[in-house]
Order: sequence, then structure tokens, then C-alpha cells
Amino acid sequence: MQAATDDTRIAELTYLVEKASHLCDSIHAAIQNYPYYKTQLRNLKNKTLKQLESLSFQSGIEGFGFGWFSIGYKVNRNAFKLFYPAQLVDQQIADTSFVTHELKLQWSYYRWRPVNFQSFFADCGIAFGYSDNFTKLKKEEISETTEFGTSPGNRKTTKNYTAYKGEYLQDLKKVTLYGDIFWFLFQNNIAAFHVNPEWIIQSKQKPIVNTYLGFLFAIKDSKKESSVVNAELYYKFLDFFKTTETEYDLFERNNIGIRFSFPIQFKYK
Repeated sequence: MQAATDDTRIAELTYLVEKASHLCDSIHAAIQNYPYYKTQLRNLKNKTLKQLESLSFQSGIEGFGFGWFSIGYKVNRNAFKLFYPAQLVDQQIADTSFVTHELKLQWSYYRWRPVNFQSFFADCGIAFGYSDNFTKLKKEEISETTEFGTSPGNRKTTKNYTAYKGEYLQDLKKVTLYGDIFWFLFQNNIAAFHVNPEWIIQSKQKPIVNTYLGFLFAIKDSKKESSVVNAELYYKFLDFFKTTETEYDLFERNNIGIRFSFPIQFKYK
């Protein structure tokens, strides 16, 4: 009876020893395969950066608004041919050029909201100019024919070019008051109404009021939320109150078309 008890006890002790040895081997293997602490820090950093990059700043804000002041200066040289139909043939065409200058002061304000119809951009400014009335001249297509020889059937050449006729004025001092407002529509501000009135006071001419109306549509990138280009269909009423001596009616003295522009991107870091 005593021998049987001893054998059982030995078997239990042997099992415990083997179990302890297996546990020691497992702990030793875990220690050997445990990652180096620098490797753990690097993996944790990469994982954190990946999660931060997936976050959207836009979804975390309720909107913003800010204004700024800007100043600009523009120089332009107009070079063209003037046409005097009442003069002698060799005096009808005169090469003309004039350098215009413009100083512009402007204040702008931009407000963005994620809600439809609550975002807008507005500006107002004044421009001081020293220019001519080139834009008021009428364009004419001129053809000049030169014959070589006096006998019938001789060769001749024809030259075509553009000339302008009308009363050409230089050294005009001009002040322009203007404003813009873009009222953004729909989700992600993909469209906007645009209104741009301007009042022009110029020496030797009567004051002129022009009104610009437009509808802007933002063409989005298929992979990003940002706009690639803005397309705007516009209609501009020139001399809205007909203060100048023109024979054209309101809808005849206008400018209609479509223009494209690259949007300004605001990035946050």
C-alpha cells in the first residue's frame, strides 16, 4: 500500500516538473521573440500618423470667416493702328501706342459654412487709372492691295490687318468704384451666383455704370473634394444707364460669354 502511494506521489511531482519546464520554455521563447522597444515605438508612431491622416479637418469645424486688404498695380501698353477715313489715302493709317497705369485698393471677406446657401465671398475697392479710350474705338478690317507694274495682268499682293476708328483720347484720368459678391449654393459650394457692379468716372467722358451677372460652377476632382477649375457663364451690361452717346439699346451694348479660373485652395496643417 505504501509503494502505491509513493508511485502516485512521484508521478504527480514528475507532472509538475514537466509542466514547470514547459512553462519556462514558453516564457523563454516569448522573451526571445518580444519586439525591441524602439521597434514598438516606430510601429506605434506609424499607426498614429496613419490614423491622423485619415481624419477630416472639414468635418471637425463649424465654419470660419476672415477678411483681408490687398493692393495692386497694373501697367499695360496698347499698340494699334488708327484709321482716319476722311484723310488722304497715304494718311489714313497711323501707328499708335499708349501705356496705361492703374492702382487698385481692395478689401475682401470670405465666409465658409458647411450648410447650403450660407457661404459667400465679397469684396469692394477703388481703382485709380491713367489710360486712353481704346476700348471705345470701333474695329475695322482693312485690306491693302499693291500692284507690281502698270500693264494688265501684272502681279499684285493683298495685305489684311485690323485698324480702329473713332475719336481717340489719351491721358484720361479715371476712378472706378466696384464690388463683387459670390453667394455659394448647394452641397460643398459647387455653384454660386456672382454680381459685380462698377461705377466709372473718367475725364472727358460721362460717368458709366456697368453691371456683371454670372453663374459659377466648380468642377470637382473625382478623387478629391477640391475644385480643379471654376467655369462661369456671365452676362455684362455695359453703360447700364446709357450715359454715353451710343445708338445701341441696353441688350445690344453688352458682353456675354464663359470664362474659366483656377480656385484658391486653403490648406490647414
